[in-house]
Amino acid sequence: MADARKASVASAVSKYSSSGKSSSSTNSKDSGKVKKPKMSRVPEEGKYVEVSAKAEAKARYRGKVTMLLVVPAITVVLVLMAVVIYIITMEKPQIRVDTCRSDDCAAFGKELHTAINWSIDPCQDFHAFVCGGWDDPRRQKTTESRMVAAALDLAIQEAKADLVQQGNAPQQRSKATNFFQSCVIAGTQKQHNLKEFADLRHSLGLVWPEHNPSDTTHPLDIMVNLALNWEMNFLFDLGAVAVRQSIALLVSRGRMDNLWEEKLRRARTIEAYEKYVNEYYDVLKVNGSQIGVTAAELLDIEKTIINAKYEFLYGPSRQDWFQVSELDRKTPSVRAGLWLTLLGKHDTQYNWECHDTAIVEDVKILENLGHLLKGLGHVKLITGLSWIFIQTHLWAVYGAPSLRFSGTEKELVHMQERGCMEYVGSRLGLLGWAKYFTDTYRNKEDRLNVTSFLHRINEETKRLINKLSWMNSQNKLMVFSKLDNMSRVVLPSDSFFDAKKREELYSVFPDMSCNTFVTNLVIMSKVYQRLRNHEHFADVYSIRMVPRYGRELYLYLANSMAIALVTLSPPMYYKDATLAIKYGAMGSFVALEMARAFDEMGVTVDDSGKRKLWLGAEAAAAYASKANCDVRGGSDSAAWRPIRALPVMPGLEIAFEAFIAAVAVDYRAPVDFKVPHLEMFTDLQIFFVAYCYSLCSKRPHTMRDECNVPARNSPIFAEVFHCPADSPMNPPKKCTFFDR
Repeated sequence: MADARKASVASAVSKYSSSGKSSSSTNSKDSGKVKKPKMSRVPEEGKYVEVSAKAEAKARYRGKVTMLLVVPAITVVLVLMAVVIYIITMEKPQIRVDTCRSDDCAAFGKELHTAINWSIDPCQDFHAFVCGGWDDPRRQKTTESRMVAAALDLAIQEAKADLVQQGNAPQQRSKATNFFQSCVIAGTQKQHNLKEFADLRHSLGLVWPEHNPSDTTHPLDIMVNLALNWEMNFLFDLGAVAVRQSIALLVSRGRMDNLWEEKLRRARTIEAYEKYVNEYYDVLKVNGSQIGVTAAELLDIEKTIINAKYEFLYGPSRQDWFQVSELDRKTPSVRAGLWLTLLGKHDTQYNWECHDTAIVEDVKILENLGHLLKGLGHVKLITGLSWIFIQTHLWAVYGAPSLRFSGTEKELVHMQERGCMEYVGSRLGLLGWAKYFTDTYRNKEDRLNVTSFLHRINEETKRLINKLSWMNSQNKLMVFSKLDNMSRVVLPSDSFFDAKKREELYSVFPDMSCNTFVTNLVIMSKVYQRLRNHEHFADVYSIRMVPRYGRELYLYLANSMAIALVTLSPPMYYKDATLAIKYGAMGSFVALEMARAFDEMGVTVDDSGKRKLWLGAEAAAAYASKANCDVRGGSDSAAWRPIRALPVMPGLEIAFEAFIAAVAVDYRAPVDFKVPHLEMFTDLQIFFVAYCYSLCSKRPHTMRDECNVPARNSPIFAEVFHCPADSPMNPPKKCTFFDR
């Protein structure tokens, strides 16, 4: 069955990759044969001799005339046929098949060959086909989590190499290495770490389980401090972002690791959960019988808080922005003026006023915060926040990864190392990856290649917008302005790649070679807090390999796009891979974010950041038809907003057209590049495979739609995979945005 599926995929051909028509001429036979004169059967002697000679001469003459006419005619026909063949060949050149020989192509092909489930028909469920081979339980849940794990392993290798090189001279090691090492050996300093951890928790207002929370302490007081200064708040994050000439408060979704999701899905008995809780009580040296909260109550509080986060974590976000004073109205259970009071109390870098702007990444953040405050009350909510904080960090503090993770001893050590490197990245940014990034992007030309890649997609977006028949010139100019003025943050500033300048930038962090892990965590956090208004905070200190906002963040008011550096790593981006791989994965990702400039929220904000419906009446009607097109989402996304046509449809269309344009510019002749281990696919098929693989997920919800919905609505996808009419991935009616 699998071999048949491979053969079926290999036979797929599209008009974009069809070879030129070959034609050959056949030799025409001369039809002008000379007829022999008829002779008398019994001629009379001398009677016909003269007549016969004249007839023969006449016949020879006719033959010569015929030859003189036919030969030139045949020549003309042959010349015309040659011209036609030449024209056809020029219009549809013969596709030259070649194979990518780079290590990057081989790595991509090997990984994808393992991931693909060859028993599944791509025309039935493309996500299941591309990602369905993930049966190995040791595999990460998503492509994103695989990339994060690989990135952390890269930094761990750097730290270990630094430890070997510097030996017993910790002062010569990188600060990232020393911070990492203090976390790895935390188990050798258990008691010191535990005491410092208790002091930290109590200073943050997280006094449970040693003490019962006070009813006079407001949970929002704790959350604002954790979010602004420590980046340790579970429910939401807080930060300051530049919006043209001003600063706005950003309330964002933040991250939630896979372990919390697994807890939601896993069925746990009260007895098993009570045993789990008691393990933590034993480490903290508290008497569980005197806590005042039963295991059943604690489980209920935990689930309530995790669910509140889970409901806005995935799927399309619904951004909003308003004055900071409006935060009170958005959370009715919070007394008037409390938000502004707490911002003034905990933010020492910015002085927030009522009229300042607050941007909320998703309005459901504040809605669910209000539900928690009202439903749980102050004491239960603080208890829950304390319990989640302890579960998140105690394993590192105590040096016991088995408290939080499960696996063999070797696997637990690896999980501990990855977790420790996440702490390093949260405070020291890219310093843990300094060698990798300087080796990869030391030359300005290498960094310009990334910028050029984004520029190409931007230019292709404008070209496609310009061809829209239903959008007037004024509307097109608005899109052009938004695209050209969109701020794009991917790589850090040039200062980071200069060793001397980088050392100077990170000299603000003290030496950490002789401190405990918790001491280093507190010191690093306080230094980081003071850097929030530093001139290089936005382009160096806050740049992360794995940001808390995830892989991407587009803000409509600021018209800014931030792409996580982890996306510039396999399998989404390779320096030496085919264009199909680059544009299918990273290209489609970037194009989706650029398309937000004119998605359903984007068309309500003009290029100056004002709320304004800038589409004309006719264009608005055509736009509404496209935006409301039924994309036939198939996932169970009841907990999230269903996927819409925009921006996913124009995102994939832009990426594909940018890929085709890049092929035309970069290659002198059309080439169907084969990828090792995936030779059965054409270059065009590889584009879609790379695109979907970047979205692979075991989660039973929106990730599947993010792959299948755009592919299902793409006429090109159906062509290159030869999907039968009315098959699940080739419906009769498709939702497209751009004119074909």
